[in-house]
Amino acid sequence: MKKSPYRLIPVFCAIMILFAFSSLGAQSIWQDPTSWEGIFIEFLKPHYADEIDLSFLTSVTFLSARFPMTRNINFSGELPFSYIKWDIPQGPDLGAQQTFGNPYFGLEYHPRRTALFFELGVRAPLATGIEGENGEATINGGLTDFVDRAEAFATNAIPVTGFVNYIFSSRTGFSLRLRGGPSFWFASGDREESETFIMYSAQVFYETDIFRFGGGFSGRYSASMEDGDFGERSMHQLTFGLDIILGMFRPGAYIRIPLDEEYKEIIDTVIGISLGIDFD
Repeated sequence: MKKSPYRLIPVFCAIMILFAFSSLGAQSIWQDPTSWEGIFIEFLKPHYADEIDLSFLTSVTFLSARFPMTRNINFSGELPFSYIKWDIPQGPDLGAQQTFGNPYFGLEYHPRRTALFFELGVRAPLATGIEGENGEATINGGLTDFVDRAEAFATNAIPVTGFVNYIFSSRTGFSLRLRGGPSFWFASGDREESETFIMYSAQVFYETDIFRFGGGFSGRYSASMEDGDFGERSMHQLTFGLDIILGMFRPGAYIRIPLDEEYKEIIDTVIGISLGIDFD
């Protein structure tokens, strides 16, 4: 017998309480950081560990953009959207839910002749509450990209994030990207206390004139959590991806694999497809 889809709700709430509605991401770290301007679309399909009857169309979509403001400063923005539909054979039609998440607005500063660039951004707290009319869609959005961008569907908080990026590129086609920084969550709505988190990631790429392949490790750490060791206060995942270079278009696909037992009990893997359009 299939397990009830409503088991998602208490599990999601438990994780959110554990990390105080934390998130350690802004835009996708798989968006090409060297692109000066363009549009990036991601379609993420979660595979839940429990045998939950969900439609194939259950997914999360992120639409992001980056445009130059000055010679060294870019504007970046992102709009998240979550869709969930129950599909229970010989059961009641529970319908579908959809909701927009918290839009992101940020600035990137790229100093000339340096391997560093900097990000500063904020998300507007517009996500539907998990007990609201489209609460299951909010839950699906938060769980699908919890390690990197749970903030996109977090409620009762205004996250302000800052990142330092280091990019090293060799003449052989290999490149390394390191990214880290704090995430400050300011209380909003029913939230009583603000929190501080630390996020970090490392990626290695190999790029030719035709494709780019890479793998990465990302995690987040709750700096405000009073109890627990590092393992109890952090979550991590691996990501492997490939995109193809077709002029200004860059279609791609990737897979995300949770590393922590608490997360693996909910999400087995997340499969993503993407399309970058580089106007530079």
